[in-house]
Amino acid sequence: MKNRGGFAWWELAVILLVTGFLAGITIPKFRNFIVRSKEAATKGGLASLRSAVNVYYRDNGNVYPTDTLQSLTKDRKYIPEIPLVQLPGTGHPDSNVVRPAQKISDEGGWIYYNDRTSLADWGRVVINCSHYDSKKEIVWSEL
Repeated sequence: MKNRGGFAWWELAVILLVTGFLAGITIPKFRNFIVRSKEAATKGGLASLRSAVNVYYRDNGNVYPTDTLQSLTKDRKYIPEIPLVQLPGTGHPDSNVVRPAQKISDEGGWIYYNDRTSLADWGRVVINCSHYDSKKEIVWSEL
């Protein structure tokens, strides 16, 4: 019998079976990695935004910005741009919109409490989302 140099059908079937098994394991983990990386970027953006607000406060005689944070990005002095909020699994589009002080409207983006008459909240930045993160540990607006 001559050796044709190719694979037998059962060898190909085993290769396909193993490849399918490995893909079934790695694809969900990869998707989870993408979700967690977007959430981490949002949490990092929140920290950056809060830090920029606090630096602005110190630089401007203990007064927070009264706009919707455009003053932070002017001349890129405090922060180059408003960070993007990415909330996978919530149905919210990625957004860097900053809404003025209001209740959580669950639209994504940021809420900034720019009203100095409410001293308890004045200068606070929160994520405009009432959903839990992917680990179901915390509501986004409570970070």
